[in-house]
Amino acid sequence: MAGNTNTGNIDGAELFSDCLAQATLIVKQVLPSHFTNATPDAEWDVRDLTSHMMSVLEAVPAALTESAQQTDDDLLDEDILEPVTTDLSLQWQQAADRAEMLIADLDTEDTLRIMALR
Repeated sequence: MAGNTNTGNIDGAELFSDCLAQATLIVKQVLPSHFTNATPDAEWDVRDLTSHMMSVLEAVPAALTESAQQTDDDLLDEDILEPVTTDLSLQWQQAADRAEMLIADLDTEDTLRIMALR
C-alpha cells in the first residue's frame, strides 16, 4: 500500500497557514446578502458561522501569548462581525494577518511551556 507514512514531522505553523488559507478562500466569498442563508446546522445561519470563525481566529493571538489569561469560551459565542457596511473580507484578512504573523514568530518550546501552565 502506497502512501505518506511520515506523520511524525508535522510543522504546526505550516499546517496553520494552510488551513487559514483554505478558510480565507471561503470567507472572502461570503457577502452580507448571504448572512441569512441556512447552514447544515439548523440553529446557525451563515452570519452565525462566519462570526464563530472570526471569534476563533481572533482568539489565536490571545491563546498563544504569555500575557493572555485563560481564553474565555463565552468570547467564542459572541457576534464580533463588524456592521454589514464593513467589508467582511477586510476584517477577516486583518485578523488572519495578525494570527499568521504571531504563528510565524512563535517559539514552539516556549508556547508549550505556557500552555502547560494553564
